[in-house]
Amino acid sequence: MVASLSGASGAGALEQSVADAIAARNPTLAELRDQDPSAFQAAVELIAEAQTSAGLDPADPPPDSRPVARGAAPDVGREFTPGNPDVLWLYNSAPEGMHDLISLLKSAGQKPKT
Repeated sequence: MVASLSGASGAGALEQSVADAIAARNPTLAELRDQDPSAFQAAVELIAEAQTSAGLDPADPPPDSRPVARGAAPDVGREFTPGNPDVLWLYNSAPEGMHDLISLLKSAGQKPKT
């Protein structure tokens, strides 16, 4: 999906550079990349799609975001910190995308039920 957002030739390399950029600036997603590569890829696609639709380049850091008190529990996870700018940007900018990302993070590494 990230590749389809680019519209450029060499989309696989572009997709990889977006994934690398997002992992490099988001420690939580970098851990997810090591633990569950398919969940990481799905998270990158969610973030890249939301950023692209907002007119941002997913390969670049998102605008500075600070946490907002949007009914969040006082003990929100470490993924909602300025050290994870893409996750924080998605949390502040696209609640529906954040819901999908939270579901992804919760299910990452779990074996499918058979």
